[in-house]
Amino acid sequence: MPTPELSNTAMDEAAEQLLTIVKKGANLRYGNPGHLKLAMDVGDLLSPVFNAHGMTATFIPPVLLSAAMEMQEHLDAAQQSFTSAPVWARIRDDDP
Repeated sequence: MPTPELSNTAMDEAAEQLLTIVKKGANLRYGNPGHLKLAMDVGDLLSPVFNAHGMTATFIPPVLLSAAMEMQEHLDAAQQSFTSAPVWARIRDDDP
């Protein structure tokens, strides 16, 4: 099991990577198929970091939680495929 320090670092690094993806998504036009590819990239980023570090991290950056909720809203009932593109502007550091 990783240490809390290692897990916190992994979460921080994931948050930085996520913000890069969100900026790319925010610059795409409506209907661009790149939205779904970026949504998959978010899932590929979030799933392993939460699986490996979610239980030992003492702090999870709010932007990761915001992204997880936004991705959840756009998954099918089986939670296996995206049915629509995420709204990138909803993924924020200061999500209430």
